[in-house]
Amino acid sequence: MRESHPLYIDGQLMGFAKGVIAEGRFAFVSGVTGTGTTMGDQAESCWNTIETRVTELGGRLENIVQRMTFVTSIDEWRTDGQGRQRAWLEEHCPSLIEKPAAGTLIGCVGLAQPEFKVEIQVVIAL
Repeated sequence: MRESHPLYIDGQLMGFAKGVIAEGRFAFVSGVTGTGTTMGDQAESCWNTIETRVTELGGRLENIVQRMTFVTSIDEWRTDGQGRQRAWLEEHCPSLIEKPAAGTLIGCVGLAQPEFKVEIQVVIAL
């Protein structure tokens, strides 16, 4: 159902694939924001909500084919959010690290509410 094509740069596996081939039906999960004061807190909160929504839609996290992450600070994402996201995935869905989804990271001026620092949107193959 889902075939990841990993991306390596200078021999290092990136946290996103260069592409994913999937067939079947898809669910498009709306952007999810999280709670907490730090970007890492919010990233973990986002993933908890994503896990719930994916399950409610009849999917599984390991069938995420695309992830779009919007952050208000690329630097803060690199120092706090990215590591906390990886730790969450290692605990809840390590296959997304081993065979990552296609991914995009976008720095933006702001999100829907001033306290939001990160928003994650995913597409899953059902």
